[in-house]
Amino acid sequence: DTSYSSPDGPDPTDTPESNNVPTPPRSDNPNEGGTSSCHTCSNNSPCTRENIDNGEFYHSHCDANKFVQCDEFGGCHEMPCGAGLIWDQDAMTCNWPVDTSYSSPH
Repeated sequence: DTSYSSPDGPDPTDTPESNNVPTPPRSDNPNEGGTSSCHTCSNNSPCTRENIDNGEFYHSHCDANKFVQCDEFGGCHEMPCGAGLIWDQDAMTCNWPVDTSYSSPH
């Protein structure tokens, strides 16, 4: 099973003792829980010409353990984070939950 992180992300093979990190719920409300709008390739795809022209190729997925990667042609790819990692939109990489700005809604 191969997992990926965005460029410069943590090594997906460098995992803590327990990989049973719960998946934090994501919100499609950009002001809730420190997350931005969530995306999938089939719903709310971020791979628009405008985003690509602005160099915005990495976006939050509705599943915190994934991210959406766009290619220069508008292709949309849903990518997994490494075991135990979640997408950190502020850092634009998969990261350990403790090191992200994500905070679960109360």
